[in-house]
Amino acid sequence: MNGKKSNRSWVPDTLVNKGGTVDFVLGGKPNKSWGSAPSDAPPSYGDGRQPYLAGASPQTLKVEPGSASVAAYKVQALTEAPTAVRWKVSAPTGLTVTPADGEFKLTGDGSGSKALTVAAGADLKPGAYTVTVTAATSSGTTLPTVTLPVTVAARNSVLWNLNNNGISADDTNPQANFDTGGWSYSAKALEAVGVTPGANVSIAGFNFTWPNVAPGDADNILVGGGGQVLNVQAAEGDTKLSLLGSAVFGAASGTVTLTYTDGTTQQAEIGFSDWTLGGGFDQPSFGNVTAAHTTYRDVMGGGIDPVATYVFATAPIDLKPGKQLASLTLPTGAQGGVIHLFGVATA
Repeated sequence: MNGKKSNRSWVPDTLVNKGGTVDFVLGGKPNKSWGSAPSDAPPSYGDGRQPYLAGASPQTLKVEPGSASVAAYKVQALTEAPTAVRWKVSAPTGLTVTPADGEFKLTGDGSGSKALTVAAGADLKPGAYTVTVTAATSSGTTLPTVTLPVTVAARNSVLWNLNNNGISADDTNPQANFDTGGWSYSAKALEAVGVTPGANVSIAGFNFTWPNVAPGDADNILVGGGGQVLNVQAAEGDTKLSLLGSAVFGAASGTVTLTYTDGTTQQAEIGFSDWTLGGGFDQPSFGNVTAAHTTYRDVMGGGIDPVATYVFATAPIDLKPGKQLASLTLPTGAQGGVIHLFGVATA
């Protein structure tokens, strides 16, 4: 490197910062001794490393109104000797965390944790909430603040099953990622067409409830994997069911299972068109009806992307006459793209 022989398999940062020349010749067979001495090992750069890590497990929590769930607050020392940690919880009205504060000692490997019970009031409005944990060591070092998102909802409701962030605010750093490629619906563009958190979306005789969550929070169900059950109670006289959503990576279809209160079941095929209709080159498929149409979407790191996006209602599924619907089981997988669901309704 720069005319000097080196047995090191790494180069210093000066080569990147100031430039330089690396000359090398490949041999005809491996030289296993080259770069193997302890003095040849690369350095460990600790710039910017934090003395402690802190987090919660699980990283998100679901609680039914009038019930409770448990999460663990965890701390790991990285650079400082193990010590005691004094922590305190802050929770919104309606959520009670027990214990609300306390202290625990870190073990010899620098780790420690405390179980926290998060209880939701019976009359707490379903929605997304956040519990915050702040802490400091006995030596005075402030630990990273931990935020624990808490979903309060009835079990097997749409809100309970939300697992994907698909809607961003129109800012310089969109937080949602609907298609795993960095693109998402725009909350502002949806609002312009009447689709806001908790709003009623009416189309083709169905009245869907849009998820009542803020931009950046989980707002749709990424369908797949099995075990995704939605409790659906049809009003007296309702004869059909429809789903609200869209697909990514092309149109997608799958099989849903309707379960009635008498234990009988019914299977039906559903399908969703691609959320951009292939960039505007396709038409809705599977008998979809457009429930919302925006003129642009958000993209991570780039703000606004002028590509039209859509939300669709599926072709109606006829319910069995004389029976009472109890639940809807979503597809375990899909043919084509990937299905995302925002709501379900009967009419």
